[in-house]
Amino acid sequence: GDVDAMPFLGEMYGNGLGVKLDKKKKERLYRMAADRGSAFAQYNLGTFLHFEEKFEEAFRYYVLAANQGHTEGEHGLGYCYRLGRGTEKAAKIYRRAVELGDVEAMRNLGFMYETGSGVKLDKKKAERLYRMAADRGDATAQFNLGAFLHAEAKFEEAIRYFVLAADQGLAAGEHGLGYCYRLGRGTEVDLGKARYWYARAAAKGYEKATRNLARLDAGL
Repeated sequence: GDVDAMPFLGEMYGNGLGVKLDKKKKERLYRMAADRGSAFAQYNLGTFLHFEEKFEEAFRYYVLAANQGHTEGEHGLGYCYRLGRGTEKAAKIYRRAVELGDVEAMRNLGFMYETGSGVKLDKKKAERLYRMAADRGDATAQFNLGAFLHAEAKFEEAIRYFVLAADQGLAAGEHGLGYCYRLGRGTEVDLGKARYWYARAAAKGYEKATRNLARLDAGL
């Protein structure tokens, strides 16, 4: 069969697109393509197995994909290391993925440098990586950069990045923007706008926004 078609057919079975939903067929098709050397299928099978909590097998397929230079496979492998032990390996893998232009890896490696997780704490590297991802349109990186700049008391620049994240519908960005309007950070105090952005984030289940909205409504 066509190796390239197998994972796409597997995806159709996994989501019930034009065929009856069948997770077993999805897994079998992924395996057929993965075992024939498709890096795309190896990554997707790794992700499927990860959700099934078959972590050791998932890890093996991420390794196979990463060894072929598959960017998302490298990211998946880094994710496994980051959640388990061996964060030094995660940093190494993220660095490789960053070189390949992986935006999510830029953001995750930035977080590792900001927190000193598995790497030496380096705020300048963290900021640079956040900017790389944020300027490529990653909403979470835009929020992370906004929060980073806010902590550095660079409020006017911080709010610009919160706006970018909020405009993409990211709840954390909406909350950050509400917080700036509430306290007048980088802008004039505007309780109406603060309430608007808190409410948007709260509607998405963002707990901090729910708490701050209640405090605002209580006049605290």
